[in-house]
Amino acid sequence: MTQQSDSQADHKAIDLLAKAHIGWVYTLARRQLGDAHLADDATQAVFIALWKKHKRLVRIDHPIGGWLLRATHYACANIQKKQQRQKIRERKAANMRQKEILSVGGTAMDANAALLLELDAAM
Repeated sequence: MTQQSDSQADHKAIDLLAKAHIGWVYTLARRQLGDAHLADDATQAVFIALWKKHKRLVRIDHPIGGWLLRATHYACANIQKKQQRQKIRERKAANMRQKEILSVGGTAMDANAALLLELDAAM
């Protein structure tokens, strides 16, 4: 077989795998993350990883169901870590903004500064 026909066969095989397993991978990700958009991201990450590793998985005759299950778990964990880091950064930024407003306004903050603090806290 030529390299191009191998590549076409790979595309077809991955396409068949994706069609066969995408439903339960998405459902598992949705259950772990609780959000449809995040589950979409996790599902996409799983099948991108599958595409990147498919030749190695075929060589070792690895059961694909178990691999997809673990890959989904890892993709969801990575998304949750990213969300936690982002929340921490947002809190730090809000605290820095609050300190900045307090230092500018001194002890007698005007109404606008108080409103900005409330908005930062709400976000």
